[in-house]
Amino acid sequence: VYDCTMTDKPRMPPPSLQASASRSLTIDSIAFAKAGKRQDGNDDTASMFRLHDVLADQPASLDWSVAGNQTVDANGTGKQWLQLRGQLKAAMPCARCLGAVPVNVALDRRFLMAQDETIAAKLDGESDDYDVLVASRHFALADLLEDEALMALPNFVVHADCQPVAIDDDKLESPFAALAQWRDKKS
Repeated sequence: VYDCTMTDKPRMPPPSLQASASRSLTIDSIAFAKAGKRQDGNDDTASMFRLHDVLADQPASLDWSVAGNQTVDANGTGKQWLQLRGQLKAAMPCARCLGAVPVNVALDRRFLMAQDETIAAKLDGESDDYDVLVASRHFALADLLEDEALMALPNFVVHADCQPVAIDDDKLESPFAALAQWRDKKS
């Protein structure tokens, strides 16, 4: 497992999170869109293990809403859509000092539901205004929320007043010199 974060968080969620991380928020995406349904929620990011892992160890919440609708194209074919909107209020570790930096991220994404992978591949890339997802009777809305929140986060954050750590270049040993020493010991 590749882990580039410098944190003392455990790799496995604590028992209290294991139960909530397995929560199931599923919808029948086509029926949801055809009926024009809407679902709102507020989730603690502790139940989203991948998202929780990149955030600072502070409570964070994701307010979200998903609305479905159906449109008819010029050929009379119905298209089912999901609109995801949300607000993530969290803190990420500072890239310099690892202290918590508050972040507020807005989510606003539109998704066209495709019947299968083949159709999704054909439709994907037709427009930058929406993404294409494969429809399902057991569509994992919780996974979509977590994925979109992860993609909306900045790559890294720093405090406005955080200064880079000063490094004395004269005291740094070349990695090649260390390899040469290792090679010489083997000989």
